[in-house]
Amino acid sequence: MRMRGGGRDPDTGTGVATVRDGFGQSGYTAGNRVGVSRACRWFFREAALPNGWDTVEQMAATLSGLANDLEAPAISLVPAIGNVLHAIAATAGCLLARMSGSGATCFGLFANAAAAQVAAAELARPGWWSWGGPLAG
Repeated sequence: MRMRGGGRDPDTGTGVATVRDGFGQSGYTAGNRVGVSRACRWFFREAALPNGWDTVEQMAATLSGLANDLEAPAISLVPAIGNVLHAIAATAGCLLARMSGSGATCFGLFANAAAAQVAAAELARPGWWSWGGPLAG
């Protein structure tokens, strides 16, 4: 994901917080149960995305119109994924919360790395892995 005109300042660039509950730590993902090859027949639709965004808010608005086709089946198989997504979305400053890939990790977009770091600290729970920092790109 590219932001136009953004510097590399970790406090002002786009921030991302990633969280994984115990369901992802063993290498298990809902994709293993759904059958990734079967699920992929729907998965490869190309999204029409701009070359970049001027602000993280614009990026979040664009991405909010897209979805991960594996999210609903993953949550039906592993309800904890929904809990993680709700927890991320409820953190202060979260612009977008989504599941990555087939469900091993969820993430939230934040206005800057500092906000993502605060969110990751707030999301820390026993058995959960969390990290917050700059979104490289």
